[in-house]
Amino acid sequence: MTDGQRDQLLLSLYSSVLQPTSIPGVLTALDRFLDSDGLHLLGWDRVRNSATTSMATQRITEIHGMYSAEARAMDNRFDIAMKRPIGTVHACQHYFDDRFVNRDRFYQEYLIPLAGMRYVMGSRIYSHAGEDVVIAFNHEHGRSPFSTVQLHHFQQLIPHLSNWFTQLRQTEALRAAAWSGEQGLAALEQGVLLLGQYGQVLYLNPVAEQWLAHSPAWVAGRWLQQRPIEEALQRVRKNRQTVCLPLSLPQGAFVIHLLPVPQDDSLQTSYSGKNLDLHPYGDILLLIRPRHRQHQPSTADLSSLFDLSPAESRLARALASGINAEGYATQHQLSLATVRSQIRAILTKSGEDNLQSLMRLLAAIPAL
Repeated sequence: MTDGQRDQLLLSLYSSVLQPTSIPGVLTALDRFLDSDGLHLLGWDRVRNSATTSMATQRITEIHGMYSAEARAMDNRFDIAMKRPIGTVHACQHYFDDRFVNRDRFYQEYLIPLAGMRYVMGSRIYSHAGEDVVIAFNHEHGRSPFSTVQLHHFQQLIPHLSNWFTQLRQTEALRAAAWSGEQGLAALEQGVLLLGQYGQVLYLNPVAEQWLAHSPAWVAGRWLQQRPIEEALQRVRKNRQTVCLPLSLPQGAFVIHLLPVPQDDSLQTSYSGKNLDLHPYGDILLLIRPRHRQHQPSTADLSSLFDLSPAESRLARALASGINAEGYATQHQLSLATVRSQIRAILTKSGEDNLQSLMRLLAAIPAL
């Protein structure tokens, strides 16, 4: 492999952090680069004594899931990696001769008969919060040990592999947080739209996309083309103050909050001489929600949350949908005094002080 091909391999390695589906192909390329017969990347939790991560190329895929706590306990190679500093390359031929291998349970019961492998070179590339991650390249039984040149090439890759896996772990947490946030916003029927300084859309969550679809307020996926909204955007840009206004869409009546992206220096860092806020070009955040939520929590949900009686749960659900006490009393042929008594009971059980606070609480509860 030429220097240019090696550089391309490293670029692909780092790119896979943002495109995890490309990781198997990158690992296969690494395997070929080092003339290996199989690559295995294994993360191990020292506290739970179990695997946290296991990625392998095709030759190892069939058996890497069989690497159990029992196999780990027999694996002297892993113990060597744990005793050496992170980034240190080790090769099994430097520690285990043929006599040892012929008598060792791990080699004779696991590695050779199941994987068909004999020689390995590896390194620990990551260690954090009780997790250790090692990467190992294998030679089949019958091949020669890894050469000095191969060990040297592997050593040159180690810093990149360590950085790559660290970034992979960090982006996994970000992806999990983003997914959780998306699910939470969807449950709350909350649309989020981030506009840039020129009105361009920088971010649009699926809920906002659903609300704005086929709307005259939404043109070519770029900006909101209704005069009240345009005027509100101008006010927010000028005064940097939050504005709230009603929004009429084909799907119904909505409320839109326009919030200026913070310009606080504490949120800024320097990049190429520019200030970065929560988004490098973010200007105004728009929060869009239906005036009356389409998906309300069930009476069973409310009963479970606040230990309400069936009658109180029905009333609480009606309040959450926008029905007032008078309307509920008329609809269910109850006296207003009875409804107000039930509201007082709901306030007590929910811990809220007044009806307005209760309404805000109920409006924020998603359908469970």
